Amino acid sequence: MSLSSLNAVKQEVPAHRIRNVALIFLISPDGKSVCLALHEGAKTDGRLNMSPLQGGVEEGESIEEAAYREVREEVGMVGGSPVMHLKTYERFLSADHPRAELYDMYMYHSVAFFAQGYHLVPQPPLEKASWCHLEGFDSQIGCMSEEKALMVDDSIKLLRTRSRDPFLFRKEILFPELRSVF
Repeated sequence: MSLSSLNAVKQEVPAHRIRNVALIFLISPDGKSVCLALHEGAKTDGRLNMSPLQGGVEEGESIEEAAYREVREEVGMVGGSPVMHLKTYERFLSADHPRAELYDMYMYHSVAFFAQGYHLVPQPPLEKASWCHLEGFDSQIGCMSEEKALMVDDSIKLLRTRSRDPFLFRKEILFPELRSVF
């Protein structure tokens, strides 16, 4: 499966059958790590299956509000920068997906922002949350489902391109309009 095939199938999906999901790249204050989490329900097939934070966008909520809320609820942290929208990915659900009776498609809105601190306090449904250094991040992508890995890899590449450094995300480069604040 390729990233283009993830978004390739175009069909009409009624709005009530689409679940909007924030795929969140929470960046450490020093810009050297991204938060990855292990959900209690993750398959335990010998791989860690850790992935970026994510969560549904509630009715009347913006993607940015959902991202801040999910980070606060899942790891007890507040954002320390504006939310940067990276890309939106469409994922059509297979008939055997646990939520296929409710939804035909997930719209993943990939976003990134900096954390205010380093202390992560994972809350259910998370089993674990930790900072993954950017130098070792690519190895973590191999532990994700194929569809998730494609989205995460593409999003990290976008962040690396925008920051002009593969191993350090700088606030002043990603958010130049806020240079005087940093």
